Amino acid sequence: KNYKYYALFFVVAACSAMISGVRQLLLQALLFMTAFLLLSSRRRFMTLMVFGLCGLVGLGILVVLVEHLPYGVQRVMTMVPGVRVSAAAEMAAAETLEWRLMLWKLAMADLPKYLLIGRGFAYNLADSISAVQHQYMTMDAVRSALMQGDLHMGPMAVIYSLGTPVLFVFIGLVVTAMVWHVRRHKAEWFDADLRRYHFVWLVQLSTNLALYSIAGAARNILPAVLFQLAILHGLAISDSRLAPVKEEPPRRLVQPRRNAEPAAGGPPGS
Repeated sequence: KNYKYYALFFVVAACSAMISGVRQLLLQALLFMTAFLLLSSRRRFMTLMVFGLCGLVGLGILVVLVEHLPYGVQRVMTMVPGVRVSAAAEMAAAETLEWRLMLWKLAMADLPKYLLIGRGFAYNLADSISAVQHQYMTMDAVRSALMQGDLHMGPMAVIYSLGTPVLFVFIGLVVTAMVWHVRRHKAEWFDADLRRYHFVWLVQLSTNLALYSIAGAARNILPAVLFQLAILHGLAISDSRLAPVKEEPPRRLVQPRRNAEPAAGGPPGS
């Protein structure tokens, strides 16, 4: 009965992502809604078919009208092979890929020096000020992104900034926490709303982890993931405190045993 609200939410999220021109936002919305519907629906195959059919219809409409749509939408639509967009949108999408390849090439050359302890997050203030003045997509901008550790690839960014041991510890922490929360979600909950919120945040975190593998910087990834894990843990703790208190049965008082009364005519205590 809530599918109409889910559809409205997805349409708003997808339209906002496409107007922004950021393809990662659209990919995040698609991954989130797909995972959410598949995991929450009892008829998963039918849900996937309806969701895919609606997506194909919407994609077909966009392909037909893409040349008349805003620049941001055209830039996002470059993900679809063979779609005709404006020269500016096509050039911007191509330059983004070239820019990332140049950035990763420079990072791979420096990476062996930072495998153990990482480069850290600090950099020269004068370099930071000049980096703001660089034009996007230029070689200077590539160097400034490298200087700030913004490598647009999660695992490489963590190694570059903090070292390989931190990456292994972080992965172990995330895997352990995710396994615990999946098991906790399948267990008994005492508040339906808390369980629903826990499920939404669990899907959101899973989506973000998938995206962080291909985007993001260490200074953004680590706080964001830890913050979302803290929310999940808080929801689980809040529900556990709602568990009914088991009342212990009343303790039976043991009466002290009295001495047997003496027989009639006999001496006391006999």
